[in-house]
Amino acid sequence: AQIALPLVPQRVGLVTSIGSAAYNDFVDEINASDCAFRILACDARVQGAETEKTVVAAIRTLQRMDVDVIVVARGGGSRSDLAGFDAESIARAIATCPVPVLTGIGHEIDTSLADVVAHKDFKTPTACADFLVDRVHEVLRIDSSIVDPTPEVMGTVDADFIRGIAKLENRLLIVLDLDKIPGDKMLEVE
Repeated sequence: AQIALPLVPQRVGLVTSIGSAAYNDFVDEINASDCAFRILACDARVQGAETEKTVVAAIRTLQRMDVDVIVVARGGGSRSDLAGFDAESIARAIATCPVPVLTGIGHEIDTSLADVVAHKDFKTPTACADFLVDRVHEVLRIDSSIVDPTPEVMGTVDADFIRGIAKLENRLLIVLDLDKIPGDKMLEVE
C-alpha cells in the first residue's frame, strides 16, 4: 500500500545538487508562493559515479528528519546524464521510504526507474513545486468554503471530510495565518 501524502505537506525534504538549476527552480517556485513551506535540502550528486550513493544517503537522511514529503529533483540532460536514477538502490530507497517521495527528474520525455516507484512523479522540478503549492491552495479553498459554506459546496463535500478538516484546524492555522509566523519561508540547508 502506498503511503498517504499529508493533506498539507509543508515540511519538504529536498534531494538535489544544492546550487543547481533544479535546486533554484524548485526553491524559487516554492518561495514565490504565498505558502509557508520549510525546506530541508540535502546535497547529492545527481550525475556521474556518485549519484547512486549520494542520492540514497540523502533520502535516508531526510526520512529521519521531521518532513512531510521528500522531493528528488534533477533538471534535464541526456539519457546517460540521467542514468543514475535507474539504479536499483535509488529505486529501493524511494519505494521503501516511510515518507512519500515525489520526483521531478528531467524534462517531458524523460522517465526513470525512480519516477516509476515514486509516490508521484513530475516532469520537472518546477512542476513538482507547483504540485505542492497547488495542494496547499486547494486545502485553503476547502477551508474557506467550510468557514463560509455555499449551498453548492455543501452539496459536494462529504461530512466525514469536513470533520477531518476540523481536526486539522491547528495545523491549518500555520498555513492560514502567515503574518504571525516568523520566517514563514525558511530555507534550511543541512
